[in-house]
Amino acid sequence: MKSLIRSVFESGLLRSTGIYTVAVILNGSVMFFLLPVLTRVLTQEQYGLLSMFRVLVAFTFPFIGFYASLSRQYYEREAIHFPDYLSTCLAVILANSVVVTGVLILVGDFVSDLTAFPVQWMWCVVLFATGKALMQVALAMWQVQLMPVRYGIFQITQTVLMFVMAIAFVVYFEWGWLGGMWADTLSMSTFGIISLYSLSKEGWLRARFNMTYARDILAFNGPLIFHSVSRGIITMSDRVFITSMVGLSETGLYSAGYQ
Repeated sequence: MKSLIRSVFESGLLRSTGIYTVAVILNGSVMFFLLPVLTRVLTQEQYGLLSMFRVLVAFTFPFIGFYASLSRQYYEREAIHFPDYLSTCLAVILANSVVVTGVLILVGDFVSDLTAFPVQWMWCVVLFATGKALMQVALAMWQVQLMPVRYGIFQITQTVLMFVMAIAFVVYFEWGWLGGMWADTLSMSTFGIISLYSLSKEGWLRARFNMTYARDILAFNGPLIFHSVSRGIITMSDRVFITSMVGLSETGLYSAGYQ
């Protein structure tokens, strides 16, 4: 029994779990400390607009972030050419972002009427979701390669950058809710680009597109859209209803209390 307990504490699994737990706690702490700053500087309506931006990201991301099959294929990489698979996955993500942009152009006015989010800023929703998807690809690769330290540092650094940008844009420059949106968008898109650079430097990227791999990526990730969107409906649809039925001010108040 003692040897079993000793082996558990000496295993990499426990150390990795601890690192991931600390990263999650630190990420949550940064967001927790940002909340009183935003609610003090922004009006209820402005915070409501920022909340609707995040709602739109939550609904848009599942249609762009087709990366879930990477973890499965990594463990079967002897049977495929994994760098080509990863590169094809990134190409699918970028193609999805173009398609989603086109859809938002077509239905932007309807979405704006429903959420009260300005149609001219819809492209920021796609940019944020694309950057997040690229970042999640890098995080997934480090997770399957058992690199929890790099995973945690990368995730926390992005959150800290977003925090600093939010303070600068909202408090110092007084850009209002746009400052919060720009902090989210710029920090995430910046780390999306850094993720591509890191993957390239590690030798995972190839300038090749494989149609067979693309079909596998679509077949694996496509059905997951329904799960992800349904989860978004459960957790985020209340804000849409409040905005549509009452107003942005009440949405801002509700969002602050919910967090």
